[in-house]
Amino acid sequence: YMNEISLDKISKNMYLSPVYISKIFKEEIGESPINYLIKVRLAKALELLEEGNMTVKSVAKSVGYDDAYHFSKLFKKYYNKPPSKFKNGK
Repeated sequence: YMNEISLDKISKNMYLSPVYISKIFKEEIGESPINYLIKVRLAKALELLEEGNMTVKSVAKSVGYDDAYHFSKLFKKYYNKPPSKFKNGK
């Protein structure tokens, strides 16, 4: 996942500003890079939780969130249920 990738690093490699990269990304994808990344991470988290082989903390870490509490809050905001409700396909 994109834990270590930032718009600053991308922009330096492409010789473009982070603001310009965000603008282009939003025009093409329809949302900001950070919102897109959150969406992708949470979709993968949902998949992992439904498999039922991992704890919520392990899922959070595997999709790029070191803080399981923050991950759970974000997940609940996005899916209207806490991650524990999706564990084991519930």
